[in-house]
Order: sequence, then C-alpha cells, then structure tokens
Amino acid sequence: SVLIMDDGLQSQAVHKHLSFLVIDGQQAFGNGEIFPAGPLRTTIEEGFNSADAVIVIHESKETQRVLKHFKKPIFQASFKACLPISPQKVIAFAGLGYPLKFKIYLKSLGFDVVRFFSFPDHHGYTKNDLEEIMRAQTALSFPVLTTEKDRVKLADELIPNLHTLPISLEFHDKNQLIEFLEERIKAARLELNPF
Repeated sequence: SVLIMDDGLQSQAVHKHLSFLVIDGQQAFGNGEIFPAGPLRTTIEEGFNSADAVIVIHESKETQRVLKHFKKPIFQASFKACLPISPQKVIAFAGLGYPLKFKIYLKSLGFDVVRFFSFPDHHGYTKNDLEEIMRAQTALSFPVLTTEKDRVKLADELIPNLHTLPISLEFHDKNQLIEFLEERIKAARLELNPF
C-alpha cells in the first residue's frame, strides 16, 4: 500500500519515505516568501533539504540557476491539455494557488482570453461569483473555460456554454522516474519489513 500526500513536505509529524519538491518554472520561487506573504510552503533551503528529488514543471532560467547545485534527482515535466473546443475567443475563470497560470496556459494553447476571473485557491463559488461570469458570457457570447478542479464545484446548468480543460502532466523521462520510484518503494518495504 502507498499513501500519497499533497503539500506534506513541511509536515514533520508524518514519517515519509519519499518527498518531492515541486517547482513551477513560470512562477519559480516568486518573491521568496512563505505563504501567505508569498507562494512558498517552506523556505527554499528547508524545501531542498527535506526533498529526495525535485519535479520541475516547465523549466525556466530561474529554476536552472537555483537547481544547478542541487545534487539529488531532478525530473522535468510539462502540461498536456486535451482541448474541449478549438482555440478561439473565450471567457475563463480559475480558483488556484496561482490562477493567472491558467490564463497564461490558455494563451499558450492559442486561446484569446477576452475576460478572466481570478479566484483564490480552493474557492467556494458564490451566487454572485457565478452571476458575474454569466453576465460576461451573456454580453460577449463566448464559450467559458475553467479547470477540472473548479468545474466539480458547479452544477451542470449554472453557466451556459461552459467547458472544462483537462490537463495532465507528462514527464520528459518517464522511465527514469519509474525506476527511481521502484527503488525507493523497494527500500521502504525493506525498512518496514526487514525479514
């Protein structure tokens, strides 16, 4: 059995056999401050010391500069989207840790984001939020795009012409990652059951 935990790197109460530090190349380390003053969950130094490996999503010059002295495994990855509609003028909204990332990604896919609604991470959508989006949709008559994370919070009939953009993560060297995971799982099994 394997327990996978998100946002657990800074938790010292849980014994972990493997920890990944995930870095978004677009945002990198932001202003270098810890949440809520900045985007980091822990200090950069503590994050690197606690991690067994790093996953970099969309490498940037900043991540290259910071990681050039990191001696543990580094795995590169990028997003892959399954387009629900062809690139065109759209309205979009997202409630993420870095909502503008969704807008930037839509633009990279060829969408013209005419109106974008940004909400905080784990946002609970209110009637007013949805009415504002629907007013924009009525006025502009463009499709509305959101994330899978946001879509599950909404009833089907609320926003007309609403589409979800499924996004997956593709590792550049998947086999290397699989080998690393297999080695670490094997080591954890031996630690838990040495006989």
